[in-house]
Amino acid sequence: MQTNTPISDESNALKTGYDIIDRSWPEYLEQTGIDVEKLPRVRPIGTTMGTIGKRIAQDFGLSDSCKIISGMSDGTAACAASGARHIGDMSTTLGTTIVWKALSGKPICDPAGRLYSHRHPSGNFLPGGAGNSGGGGIRETLQTVFGDTDLDALANECHQPEITPFLTYPLPMNGERYPFVDSSFVPFSTFSGDDPIALYRSCLEGVSFIEKWGFEIISELGGECTGEVWTAGSGAHVEPWMRIRANVIGKPVCRAESPESGFGAAMAAAMNVWYDGNWTATADAMIHEAGRFDPQPNVQGLYQEKYEQFRSECARRISLRP
Repeated sequence: MQTNTPISDESNALKTGYDIIDRSWPEYLEQTGIDVEKLPRVRPIGTTMGTIGKRIAQDFGLSDSCKIISGMSDGTAACAASGARHIGDMSTTLGTTIVWKALSGKPICDPAGRLYSHRHPSGNFLPGGAGNSGGGGIRETLQTVFGDTDLDALANECHQPEITPFLTYPLPMNGERYPFVDSSFVPFSTFSGDDPIALYRSCLEGVSFIEKWGFEIISELGGECTGEVWTAGSGAHVEPWMRIRANVIGKPVCRAESPESGFGAAMAAAMNVWYDGNWTATADAMIHEAGRFDPQPNVQGLYQEKYEQFRSECARRISLRP
């Protein structure tokens, strides 16, 4: 780069103490003995940080005027690529674990420390959190009961529309960090029988209840969870999961064509180079919907009743902790 001064972006600098509200390094850092002058200069996502040097340009066959654009953390980039673009839209990354984010016009503070806010490339805020449930917990729950299990095969066979009679909180090990904090919380399932598809579907229901719970917390703390739910991660391609989530959350659940972190980073660069820093224009041009699952009114009420049972069972088990 054509500068020797360290430069970072607001998304990655957040974890090292950068204040994304005042957009500065806080004064209290000096009281810890940190020389603030040695910390990077921080730039908003999608701004020009410099250009590549001549040697790098020659090595890669690029123009030495090629810009280096500030990016973002992988979770923020996945949210940016997911399709969530309007205030009130939500984004869920469904991988080994589950990550929540909601697009808000203001930062959200949680006295319980369960969630915090990133900056979105638009300049708005992304309150959210990360939990321990997700694909890893689903796999562990199935393997504990049925041994080595092909989850893709179960997803392809999961056609029955009925709600299961079981309650399942799938975790890969003890402990949860969102939507509640309990390091000794024990995963549970009331499943009985010999049908792996029924247990698999109960796991999908359980993670969907956990997801709904997470968005309710953001809403209770002042977040605007009023729009659509966009999905990133491998779980975005599991259609039974997408259908269940729509019915549990009671909102459209959508999947973009390229909901990956790398695509989100590319969008930040495109916003700078092609769209004059306008995130809405960038998202409208680059994000294309690949799937949409709308809630079914005839089963929403049944899922709401079961969700309340799930919350009650979780509360009972948490209260039993010494």
